Amino acid sequence: MQTKISMQFATDFKNVNDNSLDLKVKEVLQSLKNANRVDAIPQFRKIDGATGVYKMSIGFYILIGVITSEDEIILSRFLHRNQVTNVIDKFK
Repeated sequence: MQTKISMQFATDFKNVNDNSLDLKVKEVLQSLKNANRVDAIPQFRKIDGATGVYKMSIGFYILIGVITSEDEIILSRFLHRNQVTNVIDKFK
């Protein structure tokens, strides 16, 4: 699966002060690249009410990705779980 990273995702990730997440996020990125479809990754769950928008929990943080085609995902946001509800409403 082709994986693209938005500028907002990169900014969100740089603002996180938890160094233990670096390895976990790298593993997730690698599993996304190796997967043929988003359904092949069990931790990725579809967000109700939003077409083609998925989320994945990594510790206390949520990764939000948007499926643009069957083999492409754009990683949009990487936020603390307390901030996610405000952002998810924008994707609906």
